Amino acid sequence: MTDVEAKYYTAEQLAGRIVDNSSGWIPEDFRSGHSLVYSSPATLAFNSPGAEGFGVKRAALSVPESIELIVSPRCCGHMSTDLPGGRDVNERLFFMELSEIDLVTGRYLKKIPGEVEKAIQARIDAGFTKPKAVLLVFTCVDALLGTDMDAMASGCEKKTGVRVVSAPMFALTREGMNPPMVQVRRSIFSLLEKRKRNPHAVNVLGSFGGFDSESMAELHKILATAGITTIRTVADCSSYEEFQKMAEANFNIVIDQEARAAADDMEKRLGIGYIELQRFYGKDRITSQYKAFLKAIGVEDAGVFSNPSNDFSGKTFAIGECANAMPVELALALLEYGGKVSEVFCTLSQRDAWYILQISQRSPKTRFYFNQHPSMIGFKPDSDVDICIGRDACWYYKDEPVRKITANRDRQPFGFAAVGELFKEISDGNLSHLETTPWSEHQLENISDQSGAVSVVFPMDSLTVIIDAGGCTGNICGFDEPRWFSQKAMIFSAGLRDMDAIMGRDKELVRKIKEAAELLHPSFITLIGTPVPSVIGTDYAGLKHEIEKQTGIPVAAVNTNGMDGREKGIEKAKKALKGIFPEKD
Repeated sequence: MTDVEAKYYTAEQLAGRIVDNSSGWIPEDFRSGHSLVYSSPATLAFNSPGAEGFGVKRAALSVPESIELIVSPRCCGHMSTDLPGGRDVNERLFFMELSEIDLVTGRYLKKIPGEVEKAIQARIDAGFTKPKAVLLVFTCVDALLGTDMDAMASGCEKKTGVRVVSAPMFALTREGMNPPMVQVRRSIFSLLEKRKRNPHAVNVLGSFGGFDSESMAELHKILATAGITTIRTVADCSSYEEFQKMAEANFNIVIDQEARAAADDMEKRLGIGYIELQRFYGKDRITSQYKAFLKAIGVEDAGVFSNPSNDFSGKTFAIGECANAMPVELALALLEYGGKVSEVFCTLSQRDAWYILQISQRSPKTRFYFNQHPSMIGFKPDSDVDICIGRDACWYYKDEPVRKITANRDRQPFGFAAVGELFKEISDGNLSHLETTPWSEHQLENISDQSGAVSVVFPMDSLTVIIDAGGCTGNICGFDEPRWFSQKAMIFSAGLRDMDAIMGRDKELVRKIKEAAELLHPSFITLIGTPVPSVIGTDYAGLKHEIEKQTGIPVAAVNTNGMDGREKGIEKAKKALKGIFPEKD
């Protein structure tokens, strides 16, 4: 691999694009799906559907007194007992492993109701009360096979007498209208049954971990002026009955746009309207939002607003997207407080345009990086940075003597309380080290063939492309490959989306691989198979031939399927490499 400079755009450049084309200003190479996806250690363990934070697996267990059954190939589910959240979370999770024969014949569909019944009984046998609900998690293979998941959930419910809902975990739909973290929220709140409304109660939707105590106290103070005395979040419900009381709310407060679809569903089904609030760090924006919010619910002047102030002159920040903040808004806020912002790591969206225009006036040279871009493998820290905010920013600076503020705890901050907490952390003069989760070997025997294949080529000068939608790459690097967090390797996800798989868009994959190869100059290219290409019948020989023709670089095609064991993947990888290195064992 040749040395490469991480791709970025300055605030000044982005502002110029906004002025020229307000609807199409986001650079093509910074759009999800345009390039191979670099799941760097900076984002991987914190964004992957099954890793730290709240992916679908953990989020689906937010409902108290519920259990979860994952119906998936080995590669999607074998690490599921390592979810954050402790023993209570992991003991409520069950796994139905699918084989290749299961997928070819569809025989597993008849077994699912029985597996749900067994999971319920296992929970009872362990000394717990009978679960009140079951979340049935399906993966990309069922999306491609056209499984009627709602009908399956209904059948399981009839057999067991327990509420069952499906919670699709389809990484293929990440940029669609109903991506995984949107769908899981819809699934969770579909369990609510209509109740008499309580004019003094509201729900907050959008945070699976709830608010921290200071932020909740602030919200209580604000809402008390409107006669609201009860605020509920799913995280604060200790029982299924308490969760059901969320159906009594007068209205919902949506603090994350991924919860909007669930709020829409609740409005149609339960008659509960909603208001959206955003997490701001600029004090003027917080004040204006609170005043507009109270006016909307009939309160003209609450008289309870704080006015935090601080001066960060002389401090230079790097801002990440793995944080409880909108990174571009946070960058503007820190500039407003007198600081400097060297760089922002984020996925740009239309809502960022106004903030970028403001940033360009204050700090035109602030750099914007796209975490997923292949060139991020070559990112080098800026020696001027004093403080990093966000897990991803902290990872990029993990070996640098800077203040590291991860800012992504489960219990989230909001409003002026969030600003106060951030001020306190920034003002702390002590350097910090990024805490990492130690890799565990206890599930080594369950690692799938695709992970075994990656382990073979990991130390080699290979551009390794995992033909998946992103979730498999997250599981391979985030769980199965302990070297990933300490050594650089050119491992990328193909970033497949539903129409790529359905239409068999191999030409688009070849284009992405060619562009990455021209950027990184690897000695050879390795293709790693997953359940998705297995289901759609990818022609590995044809793909290998076309990539070699387009790039002039030898290709090893490893037709793993994510359902066999680790040793099988190692064997397949070594056999594929023989075609490139015949002299090596």
